[in-house]
Amino acid sequence: MKKYLILALILISLTFALGAQNIESDLYYKSYPLSVVYPAQQGYRLVYMKSDMTYHVFYVPMEWFNAGTNNKGEILYGTGPTYPYFTVYWKDGAFSHIKLYLARDKRHPSWGDLPRGRDYTDKFNVTEPQLEF
Repeated sequence: MKKYLILALILISLTFALGAQNIESDLYYKSYPLSVVYPAQQGYRLVYMKSDMTYHVFYVPMEWFNAGTNNKGEILYGTGPTYPYFTVYWKDGAFSHIKLYLARDKRHPSWGDLPRGRDYTDKFNVTEPQLEF
């Protein structure tokens, strides 16, 4: 009986010891609330507030959200007071991907319309989001 009790205690101790190991992730992320989302044929123009309370604009190409090899983005629609916002992920210090959490209802005040007659093609020609914090 003592052998089984000692064996059980050893197994429990090993379980806690293995579970307590520090495992660091090579993935870093940062989230920000979005002020306005402007959908366009080429992608999304996103406006958010920086830490100094000024607004910053950046562009995310639509091709980032296509499934396949260039899958750098994901869009998740929802409701609630936290929507809309975005999260950017970096892996080993380099841009990995972005997730947009957008309001499901297109009548939500966060949805905007880009002015017609302007060409935004060059703005969406980016390899990673041009962010300022």
